[in-house]
Amino acid sequence: LPFHSQLRKDSSEKSTANKKKADPVMIDLPCTLEELHFGCKKTVRITRKRYKRCFPSIDDSAKDKEEKDKNLINETKVLHIPIEMGMKDGDKITFPNEGDEVEVEEEKKDDIDDSAKVYQQQKRLQPADVIFTIKEKQHCTFERRDSDIVHTTAVSLLNALTEECSVRVPTLDGHAIFLDCPEVICHNYEKRIKGEGLSLRHGDDDSDEGNGKGKRGDLIVRFHVLFPRSLDRNVQLKLRELLVGIE
Repeated sequence: LPFHSQLRKDSSEKSTANKKKADPVMIDLPCTLEELHFGCKKTVRITRKRYKRCFPSIDDSAKDKEEKDKNLINETKVLHIPIEMGMKDGDKITFPNEGDEVEVEEEKKDDIDDSAKVYQQQKRLQPADVIFTIKEKQHCTFERRDSDIVHTTAVSLLNALTEECSVRVPTLDGHAIFLDCPEVICHNYEKRIKGEGLSLRHGDDDSDEGNGKGKRGDLIVRFHVLFPRSLDRNVQLKLRELLVGIE
């Protein structure tokens, strides 16, 4: 490149690097498990501090500071937040330049020659970003395990030991699944129902078959075996007779 073109390029890169961004405004956004599964749009009204557009300049003098304070107003803004299917607790959604307007310092090129680069500090108005952080609400029926959901169901000791065990399992979609369990069930035993968990977010699928769109995790059924608080002596003897030698 010609010398002057390269000089302008270097100066532009330096100016960009020296620009400072105001600290973001962080807001927690509570979401239900259903909202994160199906996706939705949430509306949040925020109040931010902004300078009136007629305010001409920024100065450190007491008079100008008083004038600045008079021109700083509270402004209301409604933000529409897209919640994608499969989002998780801790995921962030950023709205650039929608927060409080603050003064930030940046370095401005003052003079330049072949031997030196001299910069001076100047102040400018910079609106902060608003960042929403997903906070998943506790669910009364399900516990999240990444893209899977866990439902705990109680079964009696009798049903846990016999082939008569069949449980009704709720789903996030609202329908119920009847799950037969002919095997012996121990406490905290789990069975997996494929494709009845949470929606996978776009790009979360690691397989070669797709990118997560339309795919779901699993529904895990955890069994809580209810043991009797007490047993009659004769019942205990009968159980010992029936269960002897069984491991």
